[in-house]
Amino acid sequence: YDKQGKLEARILDSFNYFFTAVFTVEFILRLSAFSFRHYFSDIWNVIDFVLVLGSYIDIIVTQSDISQVKFSVNFFRLFRVMRLIKLLSKEESIRQLLWTFIKSIQVIFLTLHRIYSLMVCFNNSIHVIILLIIYNNMISTSFYVCIGEQT
Repeated sequence: YDKQGKLEARILDSFNYFFTAVFTVEFILRLSAFSFRHYFSDIWNVIDFVLVLGSYIDIIVTQSDISQVKFSVNFFRLFRVMRLIKLLSKEESIRQLLWTFIKSIQVIFLTLHRIYSLMVCFNNSIHVIILLIIYNNMISTSFYVCIGEQT
Protein backbone atom coordinates (compact mmCIF):
# COMPACT_ATOMS: atom_id res chain seq x y z
CA TYR A 1 0.00 0.00 0.00
CA ASP A 2 1.04 3.63 -0.36
CA LYS A 3 2.16 4.44 3.18
CA GLN A 4 4.12 1.28 3.94
CA GLY A 5 7.67 1.50 5.17
CA LYS A 6 10.71 0.26 3.31
CA LEU A 7 11.07 -2.74 5.61
CA GLU A 8 7.45 -3.77 5.08
CA ALA A 9 7.84 -3.36 1.33
CA ARG A 10 10.97 -5.53 1.32
CA ILE A 11 9.28 -8.23 3.40
CA LEU A 12 6.21 -8.30 1.15
CA ASP A 13 8.39 -8.37 -1.96
CA SER A 14 10.39 -11.25 -0.48
CA PHE A 15 7.20 -13.20 0.14
CA ASN A 16 6.08 -12.41 -3.39
CA TYR A 17 9.34 -13.72 -4.86
CA PHE A 18 9.30 -16.79 -2.62
CA PHE A 19 5.76 -17.84 -3.51
CA THR A 20 6.34 -17.11 -7.18
CA ALA A 21 9.39 -19.39 -7.10
CA VAL A 22 7.50 -22.15 -5.27
CA PHE A 23 4.60 -22.01 -7.71
CA THR A 24 7.00 -21.96 -10.65
CA VAL A 25 8.74 -25.09 -9.39
CA GLU A 26 5.35 -26.74 -8.90
CA PHE A 27 4.32 -25.74 -12.43
CA ILE A 28 7.53 -27.17 -13.93
CA LEU A 29 7.23 -30.42 -11.96
CA ARG A 30 3.59 -30.91 -12.93
CA LEU A 31 4.30 -30.08 -16.57
CA SER A 32 7.16 -32.58 -16.65
CA ALA A 33 5.02 -35.26 -14.96
CA PHE A 34 2.08 -34.88 -17.33
CA SER A 35 2.03 -34.32 -21.03
CA PHE A 36 1.42 -30.78 -22.25
CA ARG A 37 -2.11 -31.59 -23.43
CA HIS A 38 -2.98 -33.55 -20.27
CA TYR A 39 -1.72 -30.75 -18.01
CA PHE A 40 -3.83 -28.07 -19.68
CA SER A 41 -6.93 -30.27 -19.84
CA ASP A 42 -7.53 -29.72 -16.10
CA ILE A 43 -9.08 -26.33 -15.28
CA TRP A 44 -7.16 -26.06 -12.00
CA ASN A 45 -3.85 -26.48 -13.83
CA VAL A 46 -4.85 -23.73 -16.25
CA ILE A 47 -5.68 -21.49 -13.29
CA ASP A 48 -2.29 -22.33 -11.75
CA PHE A 49 -0.53 -21.45 -15.01
CA VAL A 50 -2.38 -18.12 -15.26
CA LEU A 51 -1.45 -17.33 -11.66
CA VAL A 52 2.23 -18.07 -12.25
CA LEU A 53 2.23 -16.01 -15.45
CA GLY A 54 0.39 -13.17 -13.72
CA SER A 55 2.86 -13.27 -10.84
CA TYR A 56 5.77 -12.80 -13.22
CA ILE A 57 3.99 -9.93 -14.97
CA ASP A 58 3.33 -8.38 -11.54
CA ILE A 59 7.02 -8.61 -10.63
CA ILE A 60 8.11 -7.12 -13.97
CA VAL A 61 5.59 -4.28 -13.76
CA THR A 62 6.42 -3.38 -10.16
CA GLN A 63 10.16 -3.41 -10.89
CA SER A 64 9.81 -1.17 -13.94
CA ASP A 65 9.13 2.55 -13.92
CA ILE A 66 5.42 2.81 -13.12
CA SER A 67 4.99 6.14 -14.90
CA GLN A 68 5.79 4.43 -18.22
CA VAL A 69 3.27 1.63 -17.69
CA LYS A 70 -0.03 2.38 -19.37
CA PHE A 71 -2.12 -0.31 -17.66
CA SER A 72 -3.15 -0.72 -14.06
CA VAL A 73 -0.62 -2.27 -11.71
CA ASN A 74 -3.36 -3.08 -9.20
CA PHE A 75 -4.85 -5.62 -11.60
CA PHE A 76 -1.69 -7.70 -11.46
CA ARG A 77 -1.53 -7.38 -7.69
CA LEU A 78 -4.80 -9.27 -7.67
CA PHE A 79 -2.74 -12.34 -8.57
CA ARG A 80 -1.16 -12.16 -5.12
CA VAL A 81 -4.56 -12.65 -3.53
CA MET A 82 -5.44 -15.39 -5.99
CA ARG A 83 -2.31 -17.30 -5.00
CA LEU A 84 -3.70 -17.53 -1.48
CA ILE A 85 -6.83 -19.11 -2.92
CA LYS A 86 -4.58 -21.44 -4.92
CA LEU A 87 -2.83 -22.54 -1.72
CA LEU A 88 -6.16 -23.18 -0.06
CA SER A 89 -7.50 -25.06 -3.06
CA LYS A 90 -4.90 -27.83 -2.76
CA GLU A 91 -7.00 -29.58 -0.14
CA GLU A 92 -9.86 -31.42 -1.84
CA SER A 93 -12.51 -30.35 0.67
CA ILE A 94 -11.45 -26.70 0.38
CA ARG A 95 -11.36 -27.03 -3.41
CA GLN A 96 -14.92 -28.34 -3.35
CA LEU A 97 -15.94 -25.50 -1.02
CA LEU A 98 -14.37 -22.90 -3.34
CA TRP A 99 -16.05 -24.44 -6.39
CA THR A 100 -19.41 -24.38 -4.58
CA PHE A 101 -18.85 -20.76 -3.59
CA ILE A 102 -18.05 -19.77 -7.16
CA LYS A 103 -21.16 -21.53 -8.44
CA SER A 104 -23.36 -19.97 -5.74
CA ILE A 105 -22.36 -16.39 -6.56
CA GLN A 106 -24.81 -16.35 -9.46
CA VAL A 107 -27.63 -17.52 -7.19
CA ILE A 108 -26.69 -14.92 -4.58
CA PHE A 109 -26.86 -12.10 -7.12
CA LEU A 110 -30.17 -13.38 -8.47
CA THR A 111 -31.60 -13.49 -4.95
CA LEU A 112 -30.36 -9.97 -4.21
CA HIS A 113 -31.92 -8.76 -7.45
CA ARG A 114 -35.27 -10.31 -6.51
CA ILE A 115 -35.15 -8.78 -3.03
CA TYR A 116 -34.36 -5.39 -4.54
CA SER A 117 -37.24 -5.75 -7.02
CA LEU A 118 -39.65 -6.64 -4.22
CA MET A 119 -38.47 -3.63 -2.20
CA VAL A 120 -39.04 -1.34 -5.18
CA CYS A 121 -42.54 -2.76 -5.73
CA PHE A 122 -43.37 -2.40 -2.03
CA ASN A 123 -42.03 1.16 -2.00
CA ASN A 124 -44.10 2.08 -5.06
CA SER A 125 -47.21 0.51 -3.53
CA ILE A 126 -46.77 2.51 -0.32
CA HIS A 127 -46.34 5.72 -2.32
CA VAL A 128 -49.49 5.02 -4.34
CA ILE A 129 -51.52 4.35 -1.18
CA ILE A 130 -50.25 7.52 0.51
CA LEU A 131 -50.94 9.61 -2.59
CA LEU A 132 -54.46 8.16 -2.88
CA ILE A 133 -55.18 9.04 0.75
CA ILE A 134 -53.87 12.59 0.27
CA TYR A 135 -55.80 13.02 -2.98
CA ASN A 136 -58.98 11.66 -1.39
CA ASN A 137 -58.65 14.10 1.52
CA MET A 138 -58.06 17.00 -0.89
CA ILE A 139 -61.13 16.12 -2.96
CA SER A 140 -63.42 15.63 0.03
CA THR A 141 -62.47 18.98 1.62
CA SER A 142 -62.57 20.97 -1.63
CA PHE A 143 -66.23 20.49 -2.53
CA TYR A 144 -69.11 21.41 -0.28
CA VAL A 145 -72.57 20.08 -0.82
CA CYS A 146 -75.55 22.30 -0.04
CA ILE A 147 -78.28 20.46 1.74
CA GLY A 148 -81.72 21.95 1.68
CA GLU A 149 -82.54 25.58 0.83
CA GLN A 150 -79.86 27.28 2.88
CA THR A 151 -77.88 29.79 0.91
